[in-house]
Amino acid sequence: MNRKIRINFIHGWGFDSSFWLPLAKELKKINCFDFFYYNLGFVGKENLDGKKKKFKKEIFIVHSIGFNWLVKNINKPGLIINFFGSPIFFDDLEKDKVEYRSYKNMLKDIKINEKKVLENFYINCGLKKNYNYKKIFDIPRLINFLEKLQNDKLVEKTSKLKHKIFSVYSFADKILKNRDFKKYFKNKNHQNFVFLEKDSHAFPYLEPEKCKSLIIKIISEQTKEDEKKNKAVI
Repeated sequence: MNRKIRINFIHGWGFDSSFWLPLAKELKKINCFDFFYYNLGFVGKENLDGKKKKFKKEIFIVHSIGFNWLVKNINKPGLIINFFGSPIFFDDLEKDKVEYRSYKNMLKDIKINEKKVLENFYINCGLKKNYNYKKIFDIPRLINFLEKLQNDKLVEKTSKLKHKIFSVYSFADKILKNRDFKKYFKNKNHQNFVFLEKDSHAFPYLEPEKCKSLIIKIISEQTKEDEKKNKAVI
């Protein structure tokens, strides 16, 4: 793998950039990456300026709603490795299902008792309920992102992204339940899926070594493919 590749991390709802630290610690052992951590402002100061230093090769590693934020805000992201994110979280056919009703209850309850909602969310992510108990949240911002989620229809916008998307999901995920993700990724360049058997929504945080192996495999295969294309052009 050629040095240096810049990895841009974008965390999901209810987290901050520290979500990626166990994984980054593993990736640093390879010594061929530079890192930038986007912070969406749920906890701590918002940090969205990832263009301060330019790299020839950039990769985005995103989690959950971080994928939605990327599609809306980054025009030419390069290779995307997507953990548990989807262009649509709820389509019209799913709005009578238990998952959607749970989401609506969550949206209602967070305005009354945010602590309880976050505790339940972390438990469903596979974490301890007090995962972030010392941190101060921007509750209006959490609510704002949560409200927008039900109306995100990003299939067409996602399909226009030119670079490859590799998506990782789990049959055991309690947040984003298993569905036919292929219909949400219309571009064949984006139909690269890995389905885990038993891992939870916070997989990148909980299993950094396993996650690192997946990422390195994806990057290595993509690098080889890019090199072949470059040779063919020459």
